[in-house]
Amino acid sequence: MELTTLCLVILILYTAYLILRSIYNVTLHPLAGFPGPWWAGASEIPEMYFNLILGGRYFKQVENMHKRHTKITGAPTAHHSASNHIEHRRFRAPVATFFSKSNVTRLEHIIQNNVDKFVGNLKQAKTLGKVIHAKNAFGVLTFDIMNEYAYNVKSNLLNNNLDFKNPFLEALVRIMFSGPWATYFPFLLTLAKIIPRKAQMIINPSMKPILEYRAQCESQAAQAVKTVRGGKFAETPTTIFDSVARSRLSAAERSLERLTDEGWMLSLAGLEIPSRFMTNITCHLLLNPLILAKLRRELLTVMPTPDSRPSWATLSILPYLTAVIKEGLRCETILIFRSARMSMTDLVYKNWVIPAGTSIGCSPYLINNNADIFPEPQVFRPERWIEADANGENLNKYLATFVKGARNCVGMQLAYAELYLTVAAVFRNFVLEIVDSSLEDITAYRSYGLGFNKQYGFGINIKVSKVLEEE
Repeated sequence: MELTTLCLVILILYTAYLILRSIYNVTLHPLAGFPGPWWAGASEIPEMYFNLILGGRYFKQVENMHKRHTKITGAPTAHHSASNHIEHRRFRAPVATFFSKSNVTRLEHIIQNNVDKFVGNLKQAKTLGKVIHAKNAFGVLTFDIMNEYAYNVKSNLLNNNLDFKNPFLEALVRIMFSGPWATYFPFLLTLAKIIPRKAQMIINPSMKPILEYRAQCESQAAQAVKTVRGGKFAETPTTIFDSVARSRLSAAERSLERLTDEGWMLSLAGLEIPSRFMTNITCHLLLNPLILAKLRRELLTVMPTPDSRPSWATLSILPYLTAVIKEGLRCETILIFRSARMSMTDLVYKNWVIPAGTSIGCSPYLINNNADIFPEPQVFRPERWIEADANGENLNKYLATFVKGARNCVGMQLAYAELYLTVAAVFRNFVLEIVDSSLEDITAYRSYGLGFNKQYGFGINIKVSKVLEEE
């Protein structure tokens, strides 16, 4: 048989397979009767079209499905994964301890010292009349905090960096854009692991900051494993790797590869996402001067002078600051990803029975913007949280930003501490203005796990118009 004929036969057989599988999915599959357009459940091809060809647009189709049909829609071929929950809980324990509220409080000085440096940079930016990209600026801050807190490394990116350049986060965004390709063609990830690091740097020099950062994680993980094997280590872990390496997990669960992957994943979540929420809060406050004025009046009660340094504990009991932060975490189109869970037993939702073993995905931003829970969800209104507390309503249980349950964000307490200390310092010390930007610049038009605007960006430009003194 000629090669051309063989290829044609393979193509015909594969096409027949896709057609038969699509027919099965919409007729005989256990999820076939669930609400939703038939094409969504028939094949992953439409999802690939919206994400690969149109550029991260499938999330809007999912949003429309919920609007047109019900709160639940079925798609037999949706791409989700959910690792073993028992294994996850066991491995999470030492990581959760390192990021616990008590440990964040113990290391709060790390956050405060970097926030102080950030304030100093903004003062210099005012003197020079610089226009600042807010997300980049906050990204440099969170980069220095995360490196020092989790890895005991002072990256000092805030030093002499008034342009707030961050090669790592710039490269990280480029990786996000490749995410859908890795989802639909997982062999690409395998290929990336096979290619030597130096060769990858030659093939794609823009990925050098990412590869160097992972090498740093690997080096620190190796040192932690070596120290634990030697039996000589400090009583209190100084890095996330120390915390996991000295835990009671099995040797396989404390392997070099596992520790490296853990540190790597923490960096992805702990660097980009907090900077986006700081940007989100900043944008909404600058677009709502009455809300900002009310916040500033409250901040002055605990920060009467520019040198005031109230603790996280002090700031967290301020009702309006807390409401502003919660509303900033809610009124967002940042967390577009569908967080996957898998039940080992059948689940019942109204008249629908979801079979055991079905991967169930839910997007945080859809819950945070649910009008049944949060009326006028597109409106930034911190008062909704204060009113709910006064009425005895627990709105907190619906805030999905950090996800819920045993798989909630392990770095949640660190993120809260960063938000409280940063928002308080910035808006107590400065009058900012938006420059050639709008809410549209931080509103998701595309999804690559996180939301991006139509131009594949995220963020606003700001300028320091005044440095506030004693009031």
